[in-house]
Amino acid sequence: MKIIIPSEYQPFEKLSICSNVIIGAGAIIKIGEIEPILVGKGLKLPAIWLRARVNKNNWISVVERSVSKSPQIQIENDIITNTTTIKTNNIIIVKAQQYHSECIITNLDLRPLGLNIFGDNNLLKVGNGEFRGNTMQGVGAFIGINE
Repeated sequence: MKIIIPSEYQPFEKLSICSNVIIGAGAIIKIGEIEPILVGKGLKLPAIWLRARVNKNNWISVVERSVSKSPQIQIENDIITNTTTIKTNNIIIVKAQQYHSECIITNLDLRPLGLNIFGDNNLLKVGNGEFRGNTMQGVGAFIGINE
């Protein structure tokens, strides 16, 4: 299943995710050919796309360009702080703040979307692994999982 990056997606020059930094922004997470989360530049707020895993071979889009495609997903935009927060059942799935050509993701929890990936300001947990304070440049994906 080949997923095409949305044409309106514009990567950030620098993306910080749970204390880790991606410069020259590649994918945050890639599972096979799927990128379950994309965070790109918006006019003032981050543009976010999210996919939920239905089963091993099937994914559904639940957020496209920071617009919910599911009644279970709520989106809060704060134009004063340039922050977008996406929630389900009061669980923050992603909280991202845009600063010109940079974005900082302070909270991430993809467990409600079927993935054991979550983190906060201090670290990112992927399965049993922890990522803290790393800087990557020119990578295709910060986290790559083959299936």
